[in-house]
This record gives sequence, structure tokens and C-alpha cells, in this order.
Amino acid sequence: MSNVSNLLYRELSALLPELSQLVPYERISLSEYGLPEINAVAFDNTPERISFILSRHVAKGGRSIANPCFEIALNPELRTANVVTYKDEHYFHEARPSSGEAGTMAQVQANRRLFHWLSSLKRNGYQR
Repeated sequence: MSNVSNLLYRELSALLPELSQLVPYERISLSEYGLPEINAVAFDNTPERISFILSRHVAKGGRSIANPCFEIALNPELRTANVVTYKDEHYFHEARPSSGEAGTMAQVQANRRLFHWLSSLKRNGYQR
């Protein structure tokens, strides 16, 4: 898991270099012409932990829904990032390793999902 956590930290730091300076509830937007807007909103920022939501909102049935939405915790000292929760229009996934082996596996799966999503963002030219 730690390799994926380190890769996620690098990818997120490259995509959102100003993340460590965010104050709680400040928003960063990424956009590319013709693609849905992606937002990052910090809700906790300390030297040990930066917690934030990373989401893309799409219109569905006349309303805007987060699809997907990741709650992510970064540890700047260890240079790791881990998904805490994942949600899309059909699914909610809690990925806390403290809930034993099943929780650890859930976090590995959620981290991999985020890594693949971030890779697709890079391929599609998302930028700040």
C-alpha cells in the first residue's frame, strides 16, 4: 500500500502544488475546455495532515452530482496520500485501515481507483 500512497502523494502534489497553503474550506478548480470542472476543497490543514475533497460535478437529471468524489488525507512528513472515502452516483466506499484487514484492502482498492482517475485526468489535459 505504501508505494501507491507515495505515488498518490506525488501525483496530487504535481496536480495541486498549492494544496499545502490552502486554508480550510478554500477551493481550487481545475478545468479543461469542454470537460466537467474538478474541485479540491480543503477542510483540515496542519503540518501533519492535509484533508480535502477532490470531486468532479456532472449534470444528471437536472441537478449537479459529484461523480466521483474522493476524501483524501495527505501526510506531508511521510509524503503519502490515502483515500478515506470514495463516492460516485451509485456507490459509497469507506476506506479506513483501522477497521482491520478488510479496511486495509478497502483502502488499497480506493487508492488504486484514485490513482487511475488521476492518470486519466493527466491524459485528458486537466490543468490548474
